[in-house]
This record gives sequence, structure tokens and C-alpha cells, in this order.
Amino acid sequence: MRRVVWVGAAVLTAVATVMLSLPAAEAQKVANPGSFSLTPNSGLIVIKANSFSLAPRALPECSDGLNNDGLAGTDFVATGTAPVNGGDPQCTSAADDSELAPGFQPKIDPVLNGTIDNAGSVTIPTTGVVLPRFYVPIPDINPANYPYVVTAEVIATAAATGTLNPLTGVASVRLQFRIKLTGSPYGVSLGSNCSVGTAAAPIDINVLTTGATAPPPPNTPIAGSPYLTNGNLRLVNNSFAVPGASGCPPLGFDVNGINNAINTNLGLPSAAGNNAAIIDGTTAPVLQRGIVAKITTTPTLLSGEAPFTVNFSGATSSVTKAPASYRWEFPDGSTATGPTVSKTFTSVGFNTVKLTVSDGDNDSVTVQKSVNVTPSTSTTTTTTSTTTTTTTSTTLPPLTRDTVGIGITGSVNYSRVAESIAGNVAIVRDANGIVIVRGALDYPGVNGGTARFTVNAQRFWTFQVWIGEVRVNDPGSGVSIKAPILGPLSTPTANIVRGASNWYTSGTFPNLVQPFSLAWEVTDRA
Repeated sequence: MRRVVWVGAAVLTAVATVMLSLPAAEAQKVANPGSFSLTPNSGLIVIKANSFSLAPRALPECSDGLNNDGLAGTDFVATGTAPVNGGDPQCTSAADDSELAPGFQPKIDPVLNGTIDNAGSVTIPTTGVVLPRFYVPIPDINPANYPYVVTAEVIATAAATGTLNPLTGVASVRLQFRIKLTGSPYGVSLGSNCSVGTAAAPIDINVLTTGATAPPPPNTPIAGSPYLTNGNLRLVNNSFAVPGASGCPPLGFDVNGINNAINTNLGLPSAAGNNAAIIDGTTAPVLQRGIVAKITTTPTLLSGEAPFTVNFSGATSSVTKAPASYRWEFPDGSTATGPTVSKTFTSVGFNTVKLTVSDGDNDSVTVQKSVNVTPSTSTTTTTTSTTTTTTTSTTLPPLTRDTVGIGITGSVNYSRVAESIAGNVAIVRDANGIVIVRGALDYPGVNGGTARFTVNAQRFWTFQVWIGEVRVNDPGSGVSIKAPILGPLSTPTANIVRGASNWYTSGTFPNLVQPFSLAWEVTDRA
């Protein structure tokens, strides 16, 4: 059954990978069109009751230290006679990639090779789908005998096409394929037409998306993650069906004997709603945006007493398709155009300035910066005939505790906004804004006791892409969560940081994939 699962995984990996097709034509959304590849980093595949990881394997099966086939013997043994010394009799060398199939099977890392045009339209030809073969055990009628082995090969039946917009991060793709099966189970050759799905009626994953899915009831929608500036994205689908085997030869007097044996092992057919695919992948090269919007300022430190004047420039922005146009928006409702502008701020607090850069196709990207305006220091001079008195007053914010707001949704629901009991979160800034958020806060638990929130996040260089993790541990409520940070964070003020993480675990029918979301906010008041 394990092998069967991997067959499905391979298929879906191919699917997801190929799917990274990108939008249709009009504008210069991609600055570096041409050839690209997509490789999976991790993911989860669920086919009926079976779930498995799509994390890449570092070593071939015959040298990974695992008993991959569940049979006697693990890996290749260079000395002695297998299986006396623990070696698998099917492993011919440490480089052999199957403990189940006899002979040598090379390890092939999955990759999707295709092209993308400047508008974001992607095409991956059938020859660009490079996936390893998988080996499925078919038990003999006598369970004491070594199982028969069927080789499963994913074959794309049409070019994968789709859309990816680096400006918005939105991507979707459609993949169609069949799984060709070869071998001689029960001494009967499967021939050349035995497969799961056919060229005329393929397995159709339509579509893998970075957005939210719409599975048939009572299944729960899941959501992908947009394409980021580091080349990563998450594609998901949980509304596709997987057909049963067809075209396989009879077994004795049973015309569907081999088909039935394969379907039993694979859990097929599997209707829509019983299957899910989540693929995290990376493109090479990174698909650059056709518009890059940047704001530089004089002064670079955007904090000062009212009235505070700042000179803004969008001149370091770039567009692949000229001409570029610039629109500035200020919190008082005023606007300006052109690559440079000067603004005097009188409103105390954080003033958010937005710059929208558009290209010759009217595609646009918006970025923003916050200007911190502090109260002015007022000086009053009173003169009498005998004395001169000078009084200086400055308004300072009161010192209060750090606060944390947490909301977890999914199979566990949890929310809390509270001042800290102990601890501290440090927020470090540079010329481009907040760069590090690190520390821990203890706060009253939802059901009594003490809860702890821990954050360790760092901005990647000058880009608004963050890496790290957050943890929430509330023993009184049975909550112990560790969630990754990978992507943009919201920093509405110089001392407030917000973030969100989404992750998945396998579940049971009808909710084969259990989604979780963690939204958090820290206010650093120290």
C-alpha cells in the first residue's frame, strides 16, 4: 500500500509542478521570460485514506537506512550474502532506487521544465515532465510468496498550461496525465495499454491554485500561497477525482481481474472530494517582476518633530516596459505625480505614504513607507521688568507593558489579546523599517494558568520577505503550536508587527486535509 501511495504522490507531484503555468497575454508582467524549471520542496498528497509527504528524498532507497518495501532486508550490503547481513535481495548497489523491484533502478529527481512569456503564460510540454518511476507491490495469491512488482510511470497526455503573475503572486495550472503500468503480475503481462487514466480520459487536476479551493461538500476548502520574490509558492487542489485502472488483461476467466487487483491496491477509483494535493515548489530562475516599485527618502530616518518635511523619490523603481508613471498618495488625502515629491507632515503619529508605479501596459505595483511624526517641543518665553522665564514641555507616551494578540483557527480554535505578565519582545529597525522581531511574552492563559508566545523573525535584506517562526504554548487550553514565517509581515507602526501562517496536517474523510491558520500581533511598548 505504501508503494501505491507513492505512485499517487509522484503523479500529483508532476501535476503540481507542471501546473506552475502562468497568466495569459497582455502585459510585461515577467521581466525575465524564457526557460524555467519548477522543483518540489515539500508537500502533502492524500488519495482516499492514504496520505504521504512530497518532501524530496536525499538518498536512493537502497542506501537511505529505511525498510521502504516492508519486506525482509533493508538496503544494500556490500559484504556477505543478502539478506543474512540485513541487505535487501533486490538492491544491486547503494545507488539502486528500489528495494522492491529486481535489477537496478536509477534515482531520478522530479523536475518540470517549461517556458514562460512576458505576460506570465506558461507552457510545459509533455517532454518537460521528468518524474521517477514508481514500483507497486501486487501480493501473490499465496501471501508467503514475494509480491509481484508493477512499474508505474507518469505520462503527461497534454502540455501543462496556466498562469503566474509575479506582480500579484497569483498562479494556477491544469495538468492532465495517465499512469502507465507495466509488469507481469500473476505471470500475466500487462501489455502496453494498462494504465490509470487514458489519453482520451486522463487524470485531470484542474486546477492547482495559489488561491482557495472549492471542493464538493462536505469537504473543507484549503488555500495555497502566492508566488514570492524568492521563487517559492504553494499550489493546492482538493476537488479532483482519480479513475480506476483500465486496459489491463484478464486474469483467468475474470476479464477485469488485473484491473481489480490494481484498484484494490491503489484504492481506486477515488471520487472528487476524496483526494488532495499540496505542493510547495521553487522556480529556477526566480521569475522577476516586470515592475519593481521602490521608495527612497531624504532624510533616510523617517522620524521627526512636527512639522516634518521629507523628500520622496521613486526614481530607483523600474519597469520592463516603458514608460513608467508615478502616483503618490498621502494620509491627508492629497496626491502627487512624478518620480519625486516633497511633503511636510503635521499630523502626529505614523503617516503612511503610498507609491504606485505603472508601466506602459497600465500594470502597476504599490509600495508604502511610514513616517513617524512626533509632537513638537514648544518653548514659551515670558518677559517682565525684572525676570525672564523659559518653560519647555514635551509630550511623551506612557510606558505600558508589551501586548500580544493571537488567533488560531482550524481543528483548534484559540484567541487571546493580553498584556504581558513577564518577558519582552525586541523590535529592531534599520533605514528600511523593522528588520528583526524577537523575544517571548508570558500572558494569562485562556483557561487559567500562563501561556507563552515566542517569536523569532528576521527580514531578508531590504526585501519585505521574512523568515522565522512563532510558537504559542498554552497548557491550560491544550494548545502547543509552532508555525513557520515565510513571506511579508505587516508593520503598521514602528512598534507593531503582525503576521500570519498557514499549514496543514492529514485528517480523515471527509476532511482529508486539516488546515490551520495562526494570526498574531505584537505591540512593543518598552
